[in-house]
Amino acid sequence: MKMRNRNRSETRFVMRSVLALSLICMAALLISGCSGLKRPSKDITVQIHTGTTGLAMSFLKNAPPSDIQATGENQRTPFQVGISLENKGAYDIKDGHLLLSVERNYMEIMGWQLNDNERFTQVGASGEKVSFKLKGRSDINPTGEIDSIFANVDALPFEKQSITRSASIRATACYGYQTLASASVCIDTDAYNLNPIDKSCTAKDISLSGGQGGPISVDKIDVSVLPNNEEGEEKSASPQFVVHISNKGDGLVFNKDKVSDACSSANLKTEDINTVTLDDISFSGYSLKGGYFECSPIQIRLRGQDDKFVCKVKKGIINTKTGAYSTTLEVVLEYGYSQTISKDLAMSRII
Repeated sequence: MKMRNRNRSETRFVMRSVLALSLICMAALLISGCSGLKRPSKDITVQIHTGTTGLAMSFLKNAPPSDIQATGENQRTPFQVGISLENKGAYDIKDGHLLLSVERNYMEIMGWQLNDNERFTQVGASGEKVSFKLKGRSDINPTGEIDSIFANVDALPFEKQSITRSASIRATACYGYQTLASASVCIDTDAYNLNPIDKSCTAKDISLSGGQGGPISVDKIDVSVLPNNEEGEEKSASPQFVVHISNKGDGLVFNKDKVSDACSSANLKTEDINTVTLDDISFSGYSLKGGYFECSPIQIRLRGQDDKFVCKVKKGIINTKTGAYSTTLEVVLEYGYSQTISKDLAMSRII
């Protein structure tokens, strides 16, 4: 009898142990599963070269105020202008310029509050302009840098006969920027199908949408290969790319070397306005900078209708025996860009 009770006790102990162990394992699995859901996957990649915005700029709330009241006939009324700058694109702004403009009959700029901020530097003695730098989006900082700056401004005394008046304030940013577009293309050196072999890809035009992290966008790339069949020479093929671009932002495009002039009293020349420079085009080790391409034009003036660069690999570089293969084509554009924001102020004198 005692043996049976002992066996029953041992059986119960074993069953309880198994049940407890099962509960512990289930809890461990649940905890592991939940923690796994919270962890970001290492395979997630941030899309840096997307969008059509470079710099985003805005006035800070109530700086400047919409209404300014002067307390006396011969007194100045100080107020502040706050400007927020955010680099939402995929390129670092290294030497941007910010120009503050006021109606001088009604206001005077007293200076900027720099506060040892390394991103901003005073330009000139007039107090109207500062230079700035802001990093763009990257793998380390997928949102880009943002900062703000304040300027001290005085509303000038009213004339005796004036009780109300209106005025406006403008802020203009000018900066150099870059667009990097990349796309997978097929290079088919046997454009006339003279070699009886199966091809790994077929050459076709590439349509791009959504921008590449800057206001100037590469919208389409026409891909073709031109055979060179001159007698006495080894047969070669010249891949050709027609790169179609457009301004997707609401600012002014200008020559990349005229950033400082664009935010000053100096007037840009006609040939500098709407000018975009082709910095480089490359694939499979062949590049414009390396001397492998012939491109026309190198600088283009945007006219809003089929603005394009035409680039062709020089003759004698790529043999027709290379066949067809897929590769990545990269296009780098450089340009200056400026944009302006403004705000109207209502000014009154308390009687």
